[in-house]
This record gives sequence, structure tokens and C-alpha cells, in this order.
Amino acid sequence: MSNQNGQPNKKSPSMRELLIRIVAGILCFLMVFSLLVVVISAYENRAVDLRIGEEVDVGLFYSDHLAESFTASTEKGFRLEIPSDEGTLTFDNASEIKSISVASGENLLKNGGAYVSAGKNTDIHVGGYRIMVSSYSTKVGGSADKDNILLFRPTTSTTVAFDKDNIGGYIKRISNTVETLGSHAFPAYIDGKYYVCLGAFESKEKAEAFLESFGNSYVCEYTITEPDKKAYSVIDFQTNKVIFHFSGIKSLSVTPVANAPFSANGGDEYYGRLLLKKNGEIGFEVVNTLCMEEYVASRLASTVDPEWNIEALKAVATVIRTNAYAGIGDKSAHKNDGFDFCTDAHCGEYHGCGNVNENAASAVNSTQNAVIKSEGELINAVFGTSYPGATLSLEDAYGEILSSSGKYLTGRLTAWEKFEERYAGSWQSEVSPYELYEMLSQRVSDCKLEGNISEIKITKRSENSVYVTEIEFTDIFGNKLTLSGSEVIRNLLSGIVKGASFNVGKSGEEIKETVLKYDPESKSTAASERAVKLEGAYGNFIFAGHGSGSGLGMSLNGVNDIVNNGYSYEDAYIDVINLYYTDVTVEKIKSNDPDEI
Repeated sequence: MSNQNGQPNKKSPSMRELLIRIVAGILCFLMVFSLLVVVISAYENRAVDLRIGEEVDVGLFYSDHLAESFTASTEKGFRLEIPSDEGTLTFDNASEIKSISVASGENLLKNGGAYVSAGKNTDIHVGGYRIMVSSYSTKVGGSADKDNILLFRPTTSTTVAFDKDNIGGYIKRISNTVETLGSHAFPAYIDGKYYVCLGAFESKEKAEAFLESFGNSYVCEYTITEPDKKAYSVIDFQTNKVIFHFSGIKSLSVTPVANAPFSANGGDEYYGRLLLKKNGEIGFEVVNTLCMEEYVASRLASTVDPEWNIEALKAVATVIRTNAYAGIGDKSAHKNDGFDFCTDAHCGEYHGCGNVNENAASAVNSTQNAVIKSEGELINAVFGTSYPGATLSLEDAYGEILSSSGKYLTGRLTAWEKFEERYAGSWQSEVSPYELYEMLSQRVSDCKLEGNISEIKITKRSENSVYVTEIEFTDIFGNKLTLSGSEVIRNLLSGIVKGASFNVGKSGEEIKETVLKYDPESKSTAASERAVKLEGAYGNFIFAGHGSGSGLGMSLNGVNDIVNNGYSYEDAYIDVINLYYTDVTVEKIKSNDPDEI
């Protein structure tokens, strides 16, 4: 016996298939259980030590995506600093260079906007063999065998020749000679000691030949070093000249002069400064450190259109700031990585400050230090892009296990949102009875289904009647499977549904769906029904829905719609926040100054 798609109605699985299903079921159960554990902790109110002027760290390159070459550009130059046991060591020789690169590797050659391995190429820009000068003296006349020597050592030959205060002067004295001979001099900090570094040279022989000519003017103590893949160089990107070379240190701080914005790798623009941290033999992490309000402005411009209504931007900025304060330090998901946030959807899109316009900056400034609290603690200010005219409670999303957590997340009618005009505003998807059986049997632990799905019933919806919170599947043998919780349903049916607001039926059927209509004058919502024809192949199930995502918390597009439709007065953003989160307050963070509110 076969179904309409030529597939058998019931299979007799082999022992191997049974084992695979059992393992898949266990893994799925563990995944859902782990998700619930994470969700429970996420939605609990979070006590955080809030401080005005907090700085945040954003990982730009880390883990498996380390940088081997990184270029930063600004209009006013950079300040280089090395954190060390001696305190912060500052180098000013980059203060007038507008574009610098940091690169690691043995032999490097500029290629486009980065420095790459030169291999056996003889035109090496960075790396190669280097002459490490620990002290030198100048010849000032006399004969070849009886030269008069002018010592440029601090005192005696046993004293370290260079330190951070005098090395610049030593380099300046010999620069003309070195450049005339076809090389250049720059400071180096290797394993805690300072050197005048000369190079780069393609071979040891060329380094020795250079020293013969250099010896006509100077007598020096030196070491010729081989290419070092563990070393890093800071380079003037315009001239390819190394301005600082280091090895054996853990990090380098790169700060734009006058705290000016800077661009990275010829692309996005950023606020703050960079911290480059060694990670392994080749490659380094790049962390962007900036103040909280700058981070909020950057995230705001990356999350929504910065040309939106100012009140909408103020509401979104407050949500972003609330989540940011709750996710720094020990609360950070990246605390073991050494920073607070990453740049992708895991922590919220972050692309620097290039899109921050006057409108977005004004929204951040006018809500400065404002966060959302429930019962005196920060909330988990969940949000999504677009919801289908309603939000969802945490209990409806995950079940009774979370009924006491996240009380500020309740089901609200938000029919003012023009969701049907946007992505996934209205959607339909099709699946065969066999495909649906296969999906459920593989994803649900201890699945009782044994064959093709013959019937689907929506047995429960959320209080606002939009989201599905319980659904029942029946196979051709009468076995039943019930799924509860809209987020459990959405995740287990991922690939079929875009959200948990849907209806389902067989192809060719006509179903009724709820339509919510908002009246801006009375600020009320009325519900009605309309008929929808399900289109698809004969015998297949058709899921027809609206919106995407969880439905929890704030809808970003919904916020902009409501402020453009009756909530456009000054500081309306506070009332809008209360439309999406229940029994919350918008409060200013208190500083350590007792006189400040």
C-alpha cells in the first residue's frame, strides 16, 4: 500500500534505523531540555552593577577567525600602547600616520588592502631577516685602524642601551644613513627589551652586506635574526615602512588621536580603540573597546533604519542599552573569549558607527543611561523584527515551566503593525504526509507516530487567538503526537513554518483565519475572520501563517508603526515600551555620585 507520493504508508525499520531514531530522539530531547534551562535563566530579572560611562568590548576577530593582517585608518593618526608589568608603554611614532597595518608572519608583501605571505618572493615589505641593534657608536674621523668613537650609550656597555624614552632619538640619528643604504630603522620591543631594528632583508647575506656599508659610519652591537612567524609589525600602510616591531608581548592597544572615529580594513567605521591580542603562533584577536552609549548608537543604526521616527529610535535604543548592560562582564556569553559581545546575530548585529546619523545620535543622547526594569531589576528586553499583530506570553511560548519567569512578557494585541507589507508578512508552505512523519519521528524523542500523517488539529491558541500553543498530529494508524508551547512547535517544525502564528489544512481546502484591525482614534482592536484558500499538490498539508520569529517582547517594525499612527508626542517612547512589556519602568542608571539621580 502506498500514499499519493508513491511512498509506503508504514515502514519496518531495521535495527540500525531504530538505533538512529533512538539516538536522534535523545539528542532532540536534550536539545529542548537545554533550551528550557537556558531560557529560564535568561528571562529571570538580572541584578547588575550599573555604572555610568561603562565601556564594552566587541570581538571583531577571534576564535577560528583570527586576523593575520589588520589595517586601521583615521584623519589624525594613532597612539600605540603596550600593557606590561612596567605599566603602559606608549609609542608616539604613529601619531601622524593616518593609515596603519598590524601584521603577523615571516615574510610579508602588500596585496591590495592587506599584507600576505610573500613566500619566496624577493620583494619583501615586512618581516624577512632583520638586524637587531642593542647599542651603537658613531665614527667621527681618524684612520681605518684608529677611529675616534663617539659613544651613544647611556653610561657603560653593561647598561641596556635603549629604552622607550631614548630609542626615538637613537633612530633619528641614523635614519638618513640607513635609508641611503636602502633600508630603514624602527623601534623593536622583543621579550621585554628595546632594540633599533634595521630591515627587512631577503637573506642573511644581504643583511651582512648592509652591515659592511653601515660599518663605515657606525660601530654597533647587533644580532641578525631570521624571519619570525611569531613576530608582529606595525606598518605605515602608505609607505610600507615598519614603525614598530614586537614579539613576546600579549597585546597592543591602538587608539586614534583625539578619539576620532576610524575605519577598519577599508570598510566599516568604528568608535573607540582597538586591542590586538596574541593568539597562537600566527594571527591575533581584534577587540573594539568603546563606551556604552557609542555601542548603543552603533547597534541602533545596525538594527533599524536610522531615519525612522525619533520616538521609535528612542524606544529601540533603550531596549538595546538594557540588554547590553545585562550582558557585560560576568554576564557575557563571551566572557571566556575576553570580550562582551560579538558582531553577528548571536549578540545583535554590529557594524560600527558608519550608519549613525544625527537622528540616531539624538535618540541615544536623549535617552542616555535609560534602561528598562521590572521589580527593580533589568529585564531581558526580547525583541523581533516583525510580529503578526500580537505578542506572546513566555508561558504560551515555553509552557508552564516558565509561568513564574519573565512576567513582563505577556500576550498583547499589536494590530497597528503593518506586518503584511513586510518579509514573511503572509506565507504558505507545503509538506507531504510522509515528509511530515519523517521530520517529526526524527526530531521528537519517544515519538509514537508510525506512518504518514493523516490529520493535524490545532487544539490550543494563545489568549489573543493568533499563536498556536498546542497542536496534535495523527498518523494513519491512529497514533497521536501532541506538541505544546509555541516556541517548541516553531522549532520542531522549522523549515515548514516561519513563526507560530498559522493555520493548517489539506491542499484545496478553505480555512478561516483571524484578522485584527486597529482603530487609532479609540486605540482599540477588533477581530474578524476571513476565508483563505490553501493551494498545493493534492493530499499535501498546507501551513498558512503570518510573521516570523518568536512573538516575544517588542516588534521593531511595530514600534515604528505605532509612533507614526498616534504615538508621536514627546517621550512617547516610554508609553510605547509599556505597550510591549507589562508592568515595567524606564529608569536612569545611577552613577557613583550621590548627588546624581
